[in-house]
Amino acid sequence: MHRRGVSYRRRDRGSAGHIPLIAGAVAILAALAVPASAAAQSDRISADLQSRRESTRISAVRALGGSADPDAPGLLAPAILDLSNAVQLEAIDAVMTMVLAPPPDSRTAKTVGSRTGTMAADLFEAGPLAVLPRALPESIFLNLAASLRDDDPRVRGAAAAALGVLGGSQAIGDELRGALVNDFVYGMQQPDAPTRAAIARTAGVLFAMPDPGEPPAPIGDALIATMNDPDERVRIAAMDALGWLRERRAAQALADRAVFYRKGDEALAALHALSRVAQARWGDVFRARLAAPDRAVRVVAIEGLGRMGDRESVSDINRMLQRESDPAVLLAGAFAFYRLGEPGNLDRIIAGLTMPDTVRQARAYVTELCPDAAPRLEQHLQQPDPRVRQAASEMLGLCGRRASQAALEIASRDPDRAAAEAARQGLIRLRTLPAGVRLH
Repeated sequence: MHRRGVSYRRRDRGSAGHIPLIAGAVAILAALAVPASAAAQSDRISADLQSRRESTRISAVRALGGSADPDAPGLLAPAILDLSNAVQLEAIDAVMTMVLAPPPDSRTAKTVGSRTGTMAADLFEAGPLAVLPRALPESIFLNLAASLRDDDPRVRGAAAAALGVLGGSQAIGDELRGALVNDFVYGMQQPDAPTRAAIARTAGVLFAMPDPGEPPAPIGDALIATMNDPDERVRIAAMDALGWLRERRAAQALADRAVFYRKGDEALAALHALSRVAQARWGDVFRARLAAPDRAVRVVAIEGLGRMGDRESVSDINRMLQRESDPAVLLAGAFAFYRLGEPGNLDRIIAGLTMPDTVRQARAYVTELCPDAAPRLEQHLQQPDPRVRQAASEMLGLCGRRASQAALEIASRDPDRAAAEAARQGLIRLRTLPAGVRLH
């Protein structure tokens, strides 16, 4: 099913314009007419959602997606479980439209595509900077989770991606997260591999806990079992999720896999996950791969040694970096040395935020090092380059350090429009996501 492209901005809902004061009675009547009109529109949309005509329900769902009405998410939630697959997909798109963030710089704005029939998958790949926190009822999350059991694989995949988007950008309480566990465990047993892979990847976002917290045991068990899935894509997705969850019970199996496969996508996925579990006893596994011909393997090996705090590997890393020229590997070296007690490397990581080849990698490192990295980011709000100021504001919004609010409030008055908008969005994220967000 084709979906329209949507840029990373909320839909323009028009402007009321200037309304002059005419007379007291007229002004009062006008003020009363506005909420009455809004109520009438809400009633009409509610009725249209119950229509027998699929096209009428779709139109109502689209209207809700572009509505500023605070009741719109609650009205939309039941449509996620509509009997029509087309309505369900439109409803998931509408939820995504509700949380879209306007682009700080319209010249570099990306467009949400429709490769899978829904914008949720593209937003999941884009990460939490593409969306903003918004108050959503629990029914949105519960109905999306219930849709992981849907009979249409497109709906299952869209629902999984949407939960991944919301899990990485919205404040979700432990009780609600716990209510989603059974649907995820069931979903990882669906007959089609794309659904199992999508649900496994989302589990790595939705159930990630601040250190030293642990993920729900049933989720860890399901992902460990999914490491033996017959489809390679699903096995890789499960390993990736186990790494993000820092599931210590999977460490031995991940290490065994990294050693057994030695090279290829599965070996890299196992090594990457093991690097996030970060247990010192696996240092030899990473040291043995510092000179690997594959640069992605070298990156992960350095990251793993840094996360483990393996000071014995400093000389080995140094020797390897002396003959290294790849920007991604060098950035991994800065990350590892920062983790190994050399804080001056944080400036090198922050510099990577403005480099096209390393921006995503640098964002992941900065959010992993937050909130400790936040004070240094605040200093970069004074840099002469507006791109640096914009990047610092974006990261401060994801860091979860409440003390950064004052710096972001000042930055929201930046003379550069893109930097000011990034600071404004950073304030919204910081105020509503107290634990911060870790970029994948």
